[in-house]
Amino acid sequence: MKRRRISHILISLVLALSAQGQHRMSASLANVESDGYYRINITPDLTSHLQTDLRDLRIVDDKGNQVPYAIIDVKKFTETLIRDTPMRIWEQRRESGRSVITLESKPGINISNLSFQLRNASADRVASLSGSDNNNDWYAIIDSFILSPSPETNQPTQVANFNFPPSNYRYLRLTIHDGERKPLNILSASSKFVEGGNRNDSAFVKNPLPEFVQVDSAGKSYVSISSDLPFQMSRINFDVSHLPMYRRHVKLFYANPDTAITYGSSIFAGSFYLSSDHEEGYEFPLVRTKNFYIVIENEDNQPLKIRSIDTWQPSRYAIAYLEKRKNYKLLLDDAEAKTPRYDIEAFSSRISGAKAIGIVPIKKHAGQPG
Repeated sequence: MKRRRISHILISLVLALSAQGQHRMSASLANVESDGYYRINITPDLTSHLQTDLRDLRIVDDKGNQVPYAIIDVKKFTETLIRDTPMRIWEQRRESGRSVITLESKPGINISNLSFQLRNASADRVASLSGSDNNNDWYAIIDSFILSPSPETNQPTQVANFNFPPSNYRYLRLTIHDGERKPLNILSASSKFVEGGNRNDSAFVKNPLPEFVQVDSAGKSYVSISSDLPFQMSRINFDVSHLPMYRRHVKLFYANPDTAITYGSSIFAGSFYLSSDHEEGYEFPLVRTKNFYIVIENEDNQPLKIRSIDTWQPSRYAIAYLEKRKNYKLLLDDAEAKTPRYDIEAFSSRISGAKAIGIVPIKKHAGQPG
């Protein structure tokens, strides 16, 4: 009797543990052509059925065995590879009220920023940047900008940073227009770029276009935005019909994925300034929702006219070792799932050359009600 009772307890425990994985949706992977590491892109359609941290994603073979995987966040991974690399000062001279600094870059490297270390000075200068492949014929990169050093606390030096369109010129020339004033004392130059060369992976993936309605009232504009699926998003872009210059404070709210949006009951996601000086998108903590809205503070200004809205989510992919002649599927949508722990996570940075593999349409997982 005692053994039978213990057996019943063990069976009940096994059944309870097996019942923890209640994935509602699934998607099969395409045929595996050969043994090796494969890259599974985490698309907006997939993440609409996953928690924002992807903890409910599972890869299983045709026997139901879990396949270890590692998630790569393109933006975070790229940031770990960014290095501050010294630039060689090829030439530094003064001529006709100008300071001319020529830098030599590494061949084939795209550069989009420069940092100059200089002796402390409370001075701004108008400057320009040009590029050359032969140190003889020069072409414009930035016609004119303000070079404004930022003081470092309790240090005798300061740094002047600026960004520009990506360039792969072999030589870069900074021209500082001093006029009759004394020049800045530049000590060194550097640039931040990705170690090992340039990465083509985009840091964000665009979601399907949402629908939106704008209502203007009493110094505010309310914009309700909705999608067919609860897409994940951490960046928003606006196409605005506007006067040449504007700057409006914006608050963003979102609803739980399965809840209709109502003003005052939604969750605050973040705030930012919608500005004519910043038209490259606004980032906020990652959320998952079908419905969200923004409140634009117009104050005494005429309302801005929103022409279109784009939302974006982080670019992520899973890497897993798959075997030929085996069938695999992704299991999705389990709010109670715990984050899996796999050995491959410790080695993901060593894996290169993973092949992309396709995904068939998402459907109800077997055993779930239709």
